[in-house]
Amino acid sequence: MASGSSLVPTSWSAIVQPADLIASNFNTGETAWFSISENRIINRASNLVAEPNLQIVDIYDYDRDSKSDLLWCDRRDNSLYFSTNGQRVNLITIGDLNWQVQRVGDFDQDGDRDLLWRNQSTGQIVLWQMNGMALEVGQYLETVSDRAWKIADVQDYDRDGDLDVFWRNDRTGANGFWQMNGTAIERGFFITSVPDTNWKMVGSGDFNADKNPDLVWRNNQTGQTVIWQMNGMSFDLDIYLPFVVDSSWEIKGINDYNQDGTADILWQQAQTGKLEYWEINRFEFQRSTKLETFSGWQIQSFKQSEFATKQPTYNSNSGYGIVNAAVAVAATIQQAPFAQVSDTTWTTDLLNVPEVWARGYTGQGITIAVIDSGIDLSHSDLSSSLWTNAREISGNGIDDDRNGFVDDIHGWNFSLNNNDVSPSSAHGTAVSGIIAADRNNIGITGVAYNATIMPIRVTNAQDNWNANLVNAIRYAVDNGARVINLSLWWTDSPQLRDALAYAASRNVITVMAALNEGAAQPSNPARYATQFGIAVGAVDRDRRLTSFSNRSGSDPQMRYVLAPGRGIDSTIPGNTYQAGWWGTSMAAPYISGIVALMLNANPNLTHDQVRQILIESTTNAIA
Repeated sequence: MASGSSLVPTSWSAIVQPADLIASNFNTGETAWFSISENRIINRASNLVAEPNLQIVDIYDYDRDSKSDLLWCDRRDNSLYFSTNGQRVNLITIGDLNWQVQRVGDFDQDGDRDLLWRNQSTGQIVLWQMNGMALEVGQYLETVSDRAWKIADVQDYDRDGDLDVFWRNDRTGANGFWQMNGTAIERGFFITSVPDTNWKMVGSGDFNADKNPDLVWRNNQTGQTVIWQMNGMSFDLDIYLPFVVDSSWEIKGINDYNQDGTADILWQQAQTGKLEYWEINRFEFQRSTKLETFSGWQIQSFKQSEFATKQPTYNSNSGYGIVNAAVAVAATIQQAPFAQVSDTTWTTDLLNVPEVWARGYTGQGITIAVIDSGIDLSHSDLSSSLWTNAREISGNGIDDDRNGFVDDIHGWNFSLNNNDVSPSSAHGTAVSGIIAADRNNIGITGVAYNATIMPIRVTNAQDNWNANLVNAIRYAVDNGARVINLSLWWTDSPQLRDALAYAASRNVITVMAALNEGAAQPSNPARYATQFGIAVGAVDRDRRLTSFSNRSGSDPQMRYVLAPGRGIDSTIPGNTYQAGWWGTSMAAPYISGIVALMLNANPNLTHDQVRQILIESTTNAIA
């Protein structure tokens, strides 16, 4: 978005109330402001923001003109600016993306909102005291280098007029306070620990009208919701609410929605967009009140000002959306998203892959098994990337490494039960080029161009002899592959499930094409991405979900992401290249390459960590 462009219409002028909501439409990019009034949603104003790198940090009357202003952050260069009366007012450009705003509030009691920052690399905590829309002074508070400690809430817990900071350790379950005296830390101390880290502190509100903020906890595994009755900074009692809510429902706000003087809890259902709130009076559940359905919208409470990790949102067509490699790889080493760089290839640009290359991650040391139609071993863009079985002596007719396969120097052909992995079609060579074609200014460059390709040839899918794929997966795992690309369709069987489970148990990531039937859910083996690996659908260069791509389906446990899959250039047999490839078969290897980049950055990632980081790195801003 161009500097100085008008972001907000002048009609966006009402003063934000505590119960108001902000909503983002992940299909259109629209940002809207809503207010709850008499159990219904009123649309106050909206604004088209198609750039996923722009995020709202806060909404408040910063310039005291009785109109709300928006504080934006552009994550490409960490620049902050205000939208006020349709104009842009620049605050600062930081550049270092490790700095993130954690909370916003009036720490010095001068009527102006202040910004609490944390450096995600060093752990430094800094408070910006604001004077309207200008930075008055920046103050270093402390360094909390252990990133497992998260700022979970900022409220005036001791009722002395100063905001205090509540901390939660996501690794140990410890909890603690910074009791503040204005902008200074008066003391820090621990309170009751919650060792089960499935419990997350999701917000605070006064549920019994005693003027003390109480803490709301949610168990991500069991679905239980608990309120901690607080007496200042002391824990008095925990109250379990009567219903277990499945993981598709997320708490979006804690405010007095029914205006009875006590806090209520607002929920949204991820797939349908349904909104409802639990009316709570003195810790007693009263009733559940349904609001309008916001299909395609993700709600965020104004009260929650944290600018932190994106919460993945699932859509029954596009799954979790398009992967951002710069976010995914940075997350594996606990850093902010890498700074943007330019490139000329739309496919890698769409996935922000060049940003990862610029930080030195190219797939080095990671082996990716391509289980497909075979590979042109002599292709100049692939020959230097081929896996070689160092434990096998070529051509001696002996199974030197005793793995059950004689002379498997560059993989195995499970169709013919020999070591001939030459291509039966161009498909496997095209898939391999997308993953690891050499960066040599010839032809194309693979996503993980320094990774190693293990060629494994299987029976053509139409012959569908299931043991071929099962044995191929196990061969890849047993011979050192960290990623397995499955751009194919196969008949389901218990043996196939067991092979995918075996790969997952060894922290090997299976990346599976969703297939090209335009169906409502992925075909096999990608359907197993509810439990194992990743399913991949296809978008075009305009970020549109292709008509042929199988959709993600209704189950948010389906780890389904998107990558380019139409109009693709790649390598083909005969040491040449071909344009115009299409299909989820071409989308899957982009994700296989990104997984290799992640493992290059952090080889210790588990199967579940890779899956979670991938869906947290996505954007649903598709056309």
